[in-house]
This record gives sequence, structure tokens and C-alpha cells, in this order.
Amino acid sequence: VVCDEENIPARLLQPEMAGTLSYRQFSVKNAGEINIPVNIHIAVGQEYAGKYANWYRLDERRRVLVYEGSYQVTRGGQAMFAIDRGGAYLLTVTDEKPDANGEG
Repeated sequence: VVCDEENIPARLLQPEMAGTLSYRQFSVKNAGEINIPVNIHIAVGQEYAGKYANWYRLDERRRVLVYEGSYQVTRGGQAMFAIDRGGAYLLTVTDEKPDANGEG
């Protein structure tokens, strides 16, 4: 996992940035699918406890961000996601959980 690697084009970030309190890009270096889902823990900060950490994966073929899910940030400021493939990811922190399409 490589944190803070900015490899998602800015034009793709714009729709997901509305209402964002904080964000971070990261990449999972892997040639394809991972045989067993891997839990990724990311420290987003205690100031975001109770907020929602939302993650999106860059679909390289279609050149769009795909909403993968949300996790309520713990009191300790941690968010956790299960990753099942390599690629570029965007994590946003918002007051409210996005709907199933990833829209706030």
C-alpha cells in the first residue's frame, strides 16, 4: 500500500469532493485481484470520529471512480476497508454516509 500517491486525475475527483471534510489517495500495488480480501486500516484523525470514511476505486478501463463503501470512523480516528484488488483508491471523510451510488 502506498499512501498519499496522487494518481487519480483531478477531473475525476470533483464529483466525490462535495461535502468532503478530508481526503486521501492511496494505491494498492498488485497486478490484479487479491485471492483473499485484505483489511486496510487508515488513520484519518480523531477529529473525524463518528464521521464517515468513504472509499472509491479508480476503474482504469472506464476512467471513473466507483463507490466501494463507507465505514464510520472510530473514536480513535481509524477507518477500515476490505480491499480485494490492486489499483488507485480515494478515501473521503464526510458528515453523512453517501447513498448506494456514492453520492452525498
